[in-house]
Amino acid sequence: MRYLSLIFLLFYITSYPQQDKIFTSLDEALKTPEKVHVLKIKSYFKNNLPETIGYLKNLEELQISPGDLTHLPESFGNLINLTKLDLNSNDIEYLPNSFGNLVKLKTLNLSYNKLKSLPDSFEKLIELKEVNLSGFEENYIPKSIFILPNISELIIKSSGIEKIPQSIKNLENLERLNLNSNNLTNLPESFKNLKKITSLHLASNKFDVFPEIITQLKLLTFLDLGFNNIREVPLSIKNLTSLNKIALSANEISSFPPSLLSLKKLEHIDLCSNNISLFPSEINRLSKLDFINLGENNISVIPKSIENCINLKGLYLHNNKILTIPKSIKKLSGLKELLIVANRLSDSEKIKLNQLLPNCYIVY
Repeated sequence: MRYLSLIFLLFYITSYPQQDKIFTSLDEALKTPEKVHVLKIKSYFKNNLPETIGYLKNLEELQISPGDLTHLPESFGNLINLTKLDLNSNDIEYLPNSFGNLVKLKTLNLSYNKLKSLPDSFEKLIELKEVNLSGFEENYIPKSIFILPNISELIIKSSGIEKIPQSIKNLENLERLNLNSNNLTNLPESFKNLKKITSLHLASNKFDVFPEIITQLKLLTFLDLGFNNIREVPLSIKNLTSLNKIALSANEISSFPPSLLSLKKLEHIDLCSNNISLFPSEINRLSKLDFINLGENNISVIPKSIENCINLKGLYLHNNKILTIPKSIKKLSGLKELLIVANRLSDSEKIKLNQLLPNCYIVY
């Protein structure tokens, strides 16, 4: 019996790969460099990463925590098996030309450093899928990004970007794009070529007009255009038949966009901090809606038809002018949270609301 158990244990060990040891010290890793696959260390170096990092030729994942690192040695290019690299929130000013040797790299986070350019060799990193260059210290997207055919996620927030070049059409495999907190005012015509994109973040830019080119992105499921100066949502948004979440908070929208009511898959709507005065009675057309935020508007009446939004779990109506709640709201048995603070509800109205929604967390 012991013999059989030993055989089973041996079979288990050899059949299932063991998780790589995570090294947390460069000195420790350098004692057995050939065995190091994952290294996660603190940035305690005085500006420069030691040349000895280049001995870790089997390294697949490297993370150096935020600190004062300013330079990478030329030997960094010896890490040819690296697939995941995270150097976010350091003070790196430039990358060595040998960086282009990291041809197996798939995930790269260089956000919030002091980079102003990328080396010419960067365009060799054709296996890159996820790239974060947030805080890039020039107001444009580096040209070499548009040469990399396999990028599926690109994040460049807070970089002062003013314009997206037509060459963005080259990113044919792009699925997720985050350009929040830049200075964009429009999108290029070639943006419509991003046929695979599903998630688009353009919050906190300088759009005065809803960029209608977006409505040609048929696979889009998430759209954030909050904190801009948009006044109207075009009727063509109804073309986004896959959309299930939209955020348009903190704009200048004066009425609930009727075109949103055509989006049958819509589950999440954020129109907080606009100038909307009418909560549309047709809201019941959105049968899958589970969250809506209409806080900080000028709404005074909640439509009776809200009762038909049976999947609603979150309803935010704070800072409006609401005097009463329709009794029909009691049919929202799945409602978990109602935020209605800073309205004009009387004490008796609040008591009634507690009775109508006994299982809901209500904030007055």
